[in-house]
Parts: sequence; structure tokens; C-alpha cells
Amino acid sequence: RRFLLSDAAEVRASQKKEEASAVLLEGALELREKLVEAVAEQERAKILADQQAALAELGTMLEALQKGNESSEHDVLRHALEVEVHGARATLQRSRAAAARARLGAYLESEVDLSGLALPTMAIARADHEPPPHPRLAALDAAARAADLEGEAADRRWVPDLDLFFGYRHVTMDVSPSQTEVGHGCASGSRSPSSITGRERPPPRARWRRAPGPRRTRSCARAERRGERQRRR
Repeated sequence: RRFLLSDAAEVRASQKKEEASAVLLEGALELREKLVEAVAEQERAKILADQQAALAELGTMLEALQKGNESSEHDVLRHALEVEVHGARATLQRSRAAAARARLGAYLESEVDLSGLALPTMAIARADHEPPPHPRLAALDAAARAADLEGEAADRRWVPDLDLFFGYRHVTMDVSPSQTEVGHGCASGSRSPSSITGRERPPPRARWRRAPGPRRTRSCARAERRGERQRRR
């Protein structure tokens, strides 16, 4: 039983190591997710800013054409409205990019600079072999094996564990309320549990039995009949 518990403790230790590895891996994946999100939002904001500049340039060209009577005022006004709507979208996207960058900075507890990062350079090449299993699965497997060992150890509690000792002993004994004696020396011995099973026995089940009633003997019956005849006389 003792060896089973020792093996279970070792498996529990490996379980904790796998859980720690799982926490590190999940933290790295979460960091990468936040980084990719911040870079993606930044690139969207840059694309919308370039589109806003192109629309503004096109509006300038339409105004020049209107002056030469080559474009109507309706086209200029419609394009101006499109530029304004697109500008609102670009402003909203800049806010999203700033929020994603702030979340990444809060996760790292420092300011981040994403100027040199781009999504194509962050892509991970597909591996030719299968990735290793997640540490969380290994932790669950270790927890199951430890539970099996602990259960087997609990089933073997009937085996007595002997404790052997040899070495220096220090014994203090109160001889009287005002006198105490101290003993020193080497000692050896063994100790075993008082119960071989190692478990508390349940109390014996009570057996209820009806108390026997008084028995009538033949002499008692004859004496009763004799007394009955005398009374009749």
C-alpha cells in the first residue's frame, strides 16, 4: 500500500508539471491571438486610410471637372457624401486598432510597437508531422492513473504496515507533580497497527428475541385440577 501511494504521489507530481506546461502553452497561444488581432486591426485601419486619401483625391478631380462643365453638381455632392461616410468608417477602424493595441499592451504590461509587423510574415508554416498532444490531455491522463493507484491503495488497507525504527530516543516521564525524569539512550523496535484490517469494524447487529413466557409443568396442572375439585365440593 505504501508503495502504491508513493507511485500515486509521483504521478500527481507529473500531473502538476503537465498542468504548468498547459498554462504556459495556453498563455502563449492567447498572446499570439492578441498580437495577430492587433496587427490585423492596424492593417485594416491603414487600408481604410489609403482609401480615404484616394476618395479625397477623386473628389478634387470631380470638382475640377465640374468647373469645366464636364461633371454635374449632383455627382460632386454624392461623392462628398461617400467621402464623409467612408471617413467615419476609417475613424471607427482607427479606434478599434488602438483598442486592440491597448489590450496587447495591457497583457504584456508594456507599450508595444507594431510598425514592423505584417500578417504575411506572421503566418506559421504547416508542419509535415502531427503536432504533439496538448499538455492538458497528458495532465488528465496522469490524474486518472493517480486516481487508480490511490483507489488500489485504499483497497489494500487490510495489509498491515510495519514501522521499524532504530536510533536515539529521548523520553520524559513525570514521576510526581514536582519531579520529572528524563531518559536518554538508543532504542530499536517495530510498530504495527492494532487492527489487522486497518479499518474500524462496524458494531455488532442487535438481534431481538422474544422473551420466553412462563412454562406450565404437569405438576402445576394437576395441582390446579385438584384445587378446582375441592372448591366444587
